[in-house]
Order: sequence, then C-alpha cells, then structure tokens
Amino acid sequence: MTNINLIGIETSGTGSSVALLCTNEQGNARVTVRHNELGQQHAERLLPMLDELLAEAGLQKSDIHGIAFGQGPGGFTGLRIACGAAQGLGFGLGVPVYPVTSLRATAELARLQADGHYIVSVLDARMSEVFMAVYREDDNQLETVQGPCLIAASQVFAWLESQRDEWSRNQGQDIRFLLAGNALAAYPDILQGHNGIAYGPAEWAGADTVVRLALSAWHNHQFILADHASPLYVRDKVAFTTREREQGAGGNPKASLPVNSSLPLSEKAVQPLEDDYMVQVMKEEHIDAVVAIERAVQEKPWTKGNFLDALNANYPGCVIIDRENRVLGFAMQMLAPDVSHLLLIGVTPGFQGQGLGARLLAFTENRLKEAGLTMQVLEVRPSNRQASAFYKRHNYVQIGVRKGYYAGNNGESEDALVLQKQLA
Repeated sequence: MTNINLIGIETSGTGSSVALLCTNEQGNARVTVRHNELGQQHAERLLPMLDELLAEAGLQKSDIHGIAFGQGPGGFTGLRIACGAAQGLGFGLGVPVYPVTSLRATAELARLQADGHYIVSVLDARMSEVFMAVYREDDNQLETVQGPCLIAASQVFAWLESQRDEWSRNQGQDIRFLLAGNALAAYPDILQGHNGIAYGPAEWAGADTVVRLALSAWHNHQFILADHASPLYVRDKVAFTTREREQGAGGNPKASLPVNSSLPLSEKAVQPLEDDYMVQVMKEEHIDAVVAIERAVQEKPWTKGNFLDALNANYPGCVIIDRENRVLGFAMQMLAPDVSHLLLIGVTPGFQGQGLGARLLAFTENRLKEAGLTMQVLEVRPSNRQASAFYKRHNYVQIGVRKGYYAGNNGESEDALVLQKQLA
C-alpha cells in the first residue's frame, strides 16, 4: 500500500488548526496537529503551522497528496480563509481537495457515545442561534437525517420533538437524541440539563478530525478539483412555519430587514440626498440598467440571471438614481451570521469620481449595522489601484490574499486582496 499524506485545515470556529495525516505501508495513520486561538491571525498562521508539521515529518509540500478543509457552516471570514487556503494549495501543488462540514466533524466527535442515538450537532452561530444538523449511524456510516441549517437555540428541542414521531415511524423504534458541539457551552441554560437527552463533547471539531474523515473519502475517490471547492453558508431557518414562509420569512434571521420603520425597507427610498441623487433598494425593475453598468465596469460581469437569483435569495442590493430616475450605480451584498460580504459595487462611466460610490458604500454599511452586524469584507483585484485606493480612503484594511480568485483570459488568473472594515 502506498503512503498517503493529507493536510487538514479548519478555521470555521473561533480558533484555527492545521493537521497532517500520514499513512505507512500497512495503512496505519498518524495525525499531528497545530492549533491557533488568535482569531485575527488565522490567515497569517496557517502556512507557518503547516510548514512546522511538514518539517517535523521530514516532508515537503510536494509530498502532499490532498487537502481537506472545514467547509462550514461557521464564521464567515474563517470559512473563506479555509476554502481559499485549500484552493491555493490545491492549485499550487496540483492536488485535489475535500470539503468536510463542521457539523459532520462535530458528529464524529460524538460517534463513540452514540449507542443508537441520533446525533444532533449544534454549533454556536452567535446571537442565540445555532448551526444544526442531525445524523444517525447506519452500517457503520453516519447518514444525514437533517442537513446543516440555522435555528434559534431556544427552538432546537421543539423542532426535534416535531420530527420525532416521523423519524420513529421510519426507523420502527423510538428515537433518542445525543447533542454535541460548542453551542452546549455557549448556551448551557437553553441546551443542557434536559431529561431524556444525552450529551457529547461540547466543542468544535478541529483539523485533526477533518483530516481523519478525509482519509476514507480519499480511498473512496471522493476528493474534488480545487476549483470546485466552496464554503458552506447556511441561510435557511428550519423552524419557520408554512405560513411564515408564504409571507416571505426565511433566510438568516440576523440578515433580516429593519422592523422599526413604518414602511418595509423594500418599499421606500433610503438615504435621500439634498442634491440630484438618491439611494434606493434594488428591485427587479432596475436589473437591466444594473447589468449594463456591470458590463461596462467588470471584466467578468454578472449576468441578469445572477442578479435575479441574488434578489430572490434576499441578498440586499441598492441603486443610486438621479432626478430622471436613471440608475447610475449599484451595490450588492450578502449578510452572513457574523459579517457582511460586499459582492459588487459599480458606478457607470462618466459619473465616477463624483462621490456616488461612497454613497453606495455608506448605504451597505448602514444596512449591515441595521442587521446587527459590525464587519464588512470584500475582494478587490491588486491591479485595480483606483478601487484599492477608494476602499483605503474608507478605512478598509487588507486581511489576506485569495490566490487565483479572479479568472482571466487564456487560462490566466489574478489574486484577490481580501479587505475588511470593522464598524462600531
């Protein structure tokens, strides 16, 4: 049997870790791991920790056969760091990658205690919410009963009870639950101490668990090409009722629109200005004009379908218009549980440099604060010095680099600078 060397990367929680798994000719695996608990240094510490592990094992990066990474759900920035690192290493070394959901890794920590229980993984999503998934053991494999979702911590048990009868009928036996994950420590008064509930490890699985799960995936040829890797963002709330969904409820509750105004934000203009311009919420009627601007300012523009899909998914968008109701610029963002991601921003040529972009940017920042968030991240091409200078003027600072993020012509690619702004 050929020796196998796999790397695991996990940054979706509050800490980060890197693990190295090496098998010998008999197939026995040895795992070594490095941890970093300084949340602001995830990106800076990943490669040094990897170099330390490889040096200890007497290996080079060229000896790595595959990269496993924590796909999420979890902290928005951390997910992007892990995925970006896996992609960068995968591209650079010409090796495949394997995504492992953080909830599946959590279930693995509790597996030895399962004893016929359904394993309910619960991870802290902040603001009294948890990421949740449910698994059961079948033929020595964990089968997904409920995929990753976002739910209020106070609703976990009510939702599980609402499913118990159906699951019991399907299995022909009573269902028992075993809870595991760091949400147990984050919300002990809500999640712990319930009669009839078993409890497993109250922690977030690290890279050592991720890479062990990847070993079986390697043998089963489940690794994927690096450019197919993506983070897992959980936005659905399973506990919404049918009526709530019919009324438009859904998505991440912390990304909801403000409720302290007499009109829904989607029905009124915001940031009215004293001059000839006004910022409004983007609607479907604006899309054609937005697409025209996007094509004029982007090398790889979004399509009309991309914008429609974003609006249908409740991604916040805005436009800036003049007194003749012409769309002169736009912005599109995504609100995750802990951070806002500015996806796009553009101003039509001929109106750039007049402060319209700054007004759009200010609108996105106000919206994330209204949603209870305090941080916005974005990517920009290093070659786009005008945009880099624009963000710098507005107090965005670089926190990392995503290798080969922007696709170019003739198979070429360009890195992305990852910028961040912390708002009060």
